[in-house]
Amino acid sequence: MSNGYARLKNDFWHSPKIMRALAENPAAIGYYVAGISYASDNLTDGHLSETAVCYAMRVPDEIIDWLEDEGFWECLEDGGWMIHGYLEHQNSREKIEHARKKDAQRKRATGDREDGIRTESERNPNGIRSDLTQNPKPKTQNPSDSSYEESHTTRVREEDGIRTESERNPNGIRSDLTQNPKPKTQNPSDSSYEESHTTRVRESEEDNPLTATEQGYFDHFWDLYPKKQGKRDAMFAFKRALRRAHGATAIIAGVTRFAQDPNRPPDGDRYLRSPKNWLEGDCWKDTNYTPTATRTPAQPSKQQQNLQHNLDLVRMVEAQERGEAIAELK
Repeated sequence: MSNGYARLKNDFWHSPKIMRALAENPAAIGYYVAGISYASDNLTDGHLSETAVCYAMRVPDEIIDWLEDEGFWECLEDGGWMIHGYLEHQNSREKIEHARKKDAQRKRATGDREDGIRTESERNPNGIRSDLTQNPKPKTQNPSDSSYEESHTTRVREEDGIRTESERNPNGIRSDLTQNPKPKTQNPSDSSYEESHTTRVRESEEDNPLTATEQGYFDHFWDLYPKKQGKRDAMFAFKRALRRAHGATAIIAGVTRFAQDPNRPPDGDRYLRSPKNWLEGDCWKDTNYTPTATRTPAQPSKQQQNLQHNLDLVRMVEAQERGEAIAELK
């Protein structure tokens, strides 16, 4: 059996003879093509023996008769059949064997074998083993060797993503000292950024955001608030607070309570919030102030009472001493 192939013309199916055969007896065309394949595989030059037809391909008698009648096969006197026009389209046995002989000579000349395998003498005509002439396998490092341990540690550190300071900065300069961290900026797509940015722009463009009525309320607030600091900032904060408080009534009432808070030391205004921070913190809502009119005097503690008693004794002794001195002078 060869590894060659048989040929069919591209318009084989389109020829009138084949088209009529496909319409009348399609099975016969199948056996006809099988006969071509058998002849090409066995190099019979188109000859089909009775054994091949009846026993190898098992062609029915009615198919054989039809192929003979239609001129696809020609019956021979010595037995068997000849495929009509076989050598017109297929290579002859002589031509195929000649081509195979030339191919074998070429392979012998180049040292190639049909199965792709070469003997030791073909691979090494000088009798020298190729595995001895090639570079030997590199020697593996001994785990007890210090260089092995160092290289192994380096590989493990690189796999874990860990580097020493010298590896990160081979020039000895720390990256955190040479690089200036970029300051964190607000995202322009953030709504809070847009609102604060718009507010800053508006406040920078305006000197007084208050209307005449709002200015009157603010002046009253400013007079009541104990700490006078950042009046311009307080104006803008008062403007925003009016929207949250739905008017100035709650703000004025809250700052009045805050100004009358008895718990606030009279000289401690420097520790108070600025007016701006007081307004932004909605501190007018605080109601934990005790009015001055309803406040009861605080009772001195026991320690204060003892201290006062000792002071009284000292004053009395001093007064007596001064009296005795005056009497002696007289």
